[in-house]
Amino acid sequence: MGQEECHPCPREDELEAKRVSSHHPHDHTATICPIFTDRLPALPVPAISAPAELWSELQELQKMIEGLQSPQDPTLLSQVLLLRREVMFLQFDAAVRYLIR
Repeated sequence: MGQEECHPCPREDELEAKRVSSHHPHDHTATICPIFTDRLPALPVPAISAPAELWSELQELQKMIEGLQSPQDPTLLSQVLLLRREVMFLQFDAAVRYLIR
């Protein structure tokens, strides 16, 4: 097989996501490009023990995204989400280290 091109999202998907997000501001954070979901392995879905905590986390992310200088910039958005993920891992690491000492 030849090497296939890897585009984060086809142009049509980007335009559709922008169109939908202009009418429904909360939908743009939940829009996931199909190319990512097609390549991810099937993972077990964990049971959510605290849906309110998950909801507040999503609202916090939404506020963070809306507070960006250009929230439609995919590069900036990916950097913010990667930094947020790193902070979460560091917080988890610190909590575990605190508990085991």
